[in-house]
Amino acid sequence: MEHREILLSLTEVTKRFARITVLDRISFNVYSGETVALTGYNGSGKSTLLRIIGGITPVSYGVIRREAIRTIGYAPDRFPKLKYTSVEYLTFMGNIQGIPNDTLQQRIRELHEWFRLPRSSNRIVNFSKGMLQKVNLMQALLSSPDLLLLDEPLSGLDVGTQGELLDVLRRLQSEGTAIVVATHEEEIIHHLADRNIHLQHGRIVGAAEAAAGKAQQKRIICSGPYEALVGLSSENGVVEHQVDHEQGRYVVSGAYADRFILKAIQAGASIAEVTSLAAAKEENVSDAHPPS
Repeated sequence: MEHREILLSLTEVTKRFARITVLDRISFNVYSGETVALTGYNGSGKSTLLRIIGGITPVSYGVIRREAIRTIGYAPDRFPKLKYTSVEYLTFMGNIQGIPNDTLQQRIRELHEWFRLPRSSNRIVNFSKGMLQKVNLMQALLSSPDLLLLDEPLSGLDVGTQGELLDVLRRLQSEGTAIVVATHEEEIIHHLADRNIHLQHGRIVGAAEAAAGKAQQKRIICSGPYEALVGLSSENGVVEHQVDHEQGRYVVSGAYADRFILKAIQAGASIAEVTSLAAAKEENVSDAHPPS
């Protein structure tokens, strides 16, 4: 994830429906080419968070920055059975997006090849669940998005179809597309995602990266003006952040730690603590389980 651009930054994002808090102070960054898995039980807020990132659902509080994103693709967890062929449906969706027809038809042919779906007169209403999910993903990719949002893309699919979809997602990864996916599938969590963010009752209760990257990360705690602390959350290398009043807690990739500390001081913040993330986790475990 080193030297990649921040595409998306969420700071203290909160969503309430009436008196119910569905998401509570969600903060993290997403980098170009990165795949982030959102995990958690049903009702933890994963789908709502995806819709907020995509601009479909408004936030109640907090800040979302999408300055580096030109287009976003979104594939919901359910796709309707329609009385169109796949080509007719995708043409209709591309026209809505204003894609020139020649470019659109070339993209539709390309996507059918990627997903190994025949361009036939068979209508979507007759499609299997796997074929429906392929069309669902194809419509999300029509405009070659910078950020792709997926809600349980492998749920209920047979092993063969799952493999085909994973091949496409790996291809997108290699081309620099950022992916945020709500999932419970081990194949995505352990073999596709660069990072796993676990939600429980609308809050982040755990986040992890690959072991090699995690060992080099630093936990940096700063104090200072709230506006300065929020601004630091968008610095390169920040993979996780939490800002409360006059204190900010950041997880920063090791290669960016020194630069982050300099930026913090220049912004008027004071450095309260710098530790390796691995050491911080060991300390927390020791505190939770003192020797008898």
